[in-house]
Amino acid sequence: MGTTRKAIWISYDFGLKGDYMGLYTWLDNHNALECGNGLAYCNYDTSELSATTASGDLIKHITKDLKAHIKLSKTDRLYVIWKDSETERVKGDYMGL
Repeated sequence: MGTTRKAIWISYDFGLKGDYMGLYTWLDNHNALECGNGLAYCNYDTSELSATTASGDLIKHITKDLKAHIKLSKTDRLYVIWKDSETERVKGDYMGL
């Protein structure tokens, strides 16, 4: 079985004291490309998820993965942006504490 991937964008604003090391490590581990200040793109590997996983469940999985590797404070802003495969609409989700 081949690797399944989902295109996602990560938008972030951590201020001066944010966990940039955790974020950049996560981005590097997912071969992400920087797209300017505070924006990165990657093809997230979804091969460990079921083929029938709903888009919302996929984003919950990505959110859990990000939060496991990045320490977020109350003032940090982190968003995941993706194209919903069910509705074909671009969506975004805020990942706060």
